This record gives sequence, C-alpha cells and structure tokens, in this order.
Amino acid sequence: MSERKSKGLGIILGIIGVGAVAYLLLKKKRSIEDRPSIHEEEALPRRNIRIVKKGADAGLNSRQKKLLDAISGSNGLNTMSMLKVVRNTTDRTLRRDLNRMMEMGLVYKQGSTKSSKYFAK
Repeated sequence: MSERKSKGLGIILGIIGVGAVAYLLLKKKRSIEDRPSIHEEEALPRRNIRIVKKGADAGLNSRQKKLLDAISGSNGLNTMSMLKVVRNTTDRTLRRDLNRMMEMGLVYKQGSTKSSKYFAK
C-alpha cells in the first residue's frame, strides 16, 4: 500500500474510532441521567415485601416446629410437658410461641392457667 493510501486509511479509522468513543460516552451519560438522583430516591415509596409461606408450619422457627410436632403426636399437652420437649426455654417464651401458633390457627387451648392443655387443629 502506498504511503498516501495508508495515511488516508489511518485518518478514516481515526475518525471512526473517535466517533465510536463519543457515541459510547454519550450513551453512558444518558443512562446515568436516566437514573433517579439521591434526592429522588428518597421520595420514592418504600415497599415492604413479605414472603408468605404456605403450609402448616409456615413462618415457624425450629423450636415452634418441634412444639407443633409434639402437640400433633399427642392427645393434648400442658406447658410442663412442653418444657421437657424444648429444653433451655423459659416458660414465658413457651407461652409466646403457643400464642403465636394459636393466632396462626395451628393449635387451640382448652382450660385455663395451670390446667390448660394445647391441641393441634
């Protein structure tokens, strides 16, 4: 190739290269401008997303699942029997767990105070 042709080809490639770089920079600038600013992000509504599990043990922790299994496998349990099932648990925590399972409709209570028994539904 002659020197003149290679010079012309270099100029053309240089122009194309500069154009391509300019195009990419402009494209990047537009995508940045399309994003909301920090102040706009604060104005956007926040959505609380809750994952809803289906089934008998939906949303229960391991201790509550163990309690539900014990209640289901028996003809009603009182709190003293359940404390033996879930060791290292306070009476108050056990009552909280049972109340939550009653709210969820997994167990029901029969009786009151110390004579109460819990049954699976």
